[in-house]
Amino acid sequence: MTVATERRFMQMLEERYSLEHGDGTGFWPGHKGWWLDDQGPAHEQRILTSLRSMAPFIGGWRGKRCVDLGCGSGSSLIALSWLGAKAVGLEKEICGPDIELAEARAKMHDLEIDIREGDALAAPFETASFDVVVSHQVAEHVRPIARYFEESYRILKPGGFFILVTDNRLYWKELHTGLPFIHWLPWVAFRSLVNLRHHRALSTDIGIYQRSCFTYRRLARRVGFHQQADRVDLFLAKRGEASDRKRRLARITKLLRLPLPAVMPGTSFIFRKPARPEASDPADARRGF
Repeated sequence: MTVATERRFMQMLEERYSLEHGDGTGFWPGHKGWWLDDQGPAHEQRILTSLRSMAPFIGGWRGKRCVDLGCGSGSSLIALSWLGAKAVGLEKEICGPDIELAEARAKMHDLEIDIREGDALAAPFETASFDVVVSHQVAEHVRPIARYFEESYRILKPGGFFILVTDNRLYWKELHTGLPFIHWLPWVAFRSLVNLRHHRALSTDIGIYQRSCFTYRRLARRVGFHQQADRVDLFLAKRGEASDRKRRLARITKLLRLPLPAVMPGTSFIFRKPARPEASDPADARRGF
């Protein structure tokens, strides 16, 4: 990575922020700095750390055929490439700011990435064609979430894994707006207040549909997935190496009889499609929605 390519990438991020958020008015102080850091060159390193913690639960990454649903600016694709996976990304439109950033990000690391155009709710892939489906910070932007889970199930091979990383509605702060407790309101009220703050029509779709970790778990089971691991397993994946802070938080939540995933800002799950198709019937499960 050269200084020039990184500087160009950060310039593109600045332009993207202005395009989406203007000067940041209406967001919490420091929103722009947080956003630039979250999308910046270190982002794929953070995802790499997360994906590495999942490796023991899926039998390693090397050689696995993976798809990143809603791959955005390509951070997960970069991390998956570093781990030796054969990864493809899916985006609704293979043009625009996201794809430009993805191409610049890949160039920054001297890599090539494969991004296909298509809707994750009707994925343009054959049934049972992937070992792993990755969904990183996408599910909270998908309204027909049951269909999203069904498509993930369909394109996975028997015994394949669905990795879900998203927000947790139970957390006290809504992370996109920075507002406390607002996402605990009914969705219409939440949408109206966000639009009011940004001087938009109250009915404008904000594209944020927060759900709790327990809702995602229930959805996965209805579709036919088995749970392989959750945020707690990943949080303390290597117990001998877990930090004092992690162990302390685990002790406190246990003392208060709180499930650890309920108090975390994010939700992480690894779900597995049964190795034998007859073990679960998604068509029957869908009737429970």
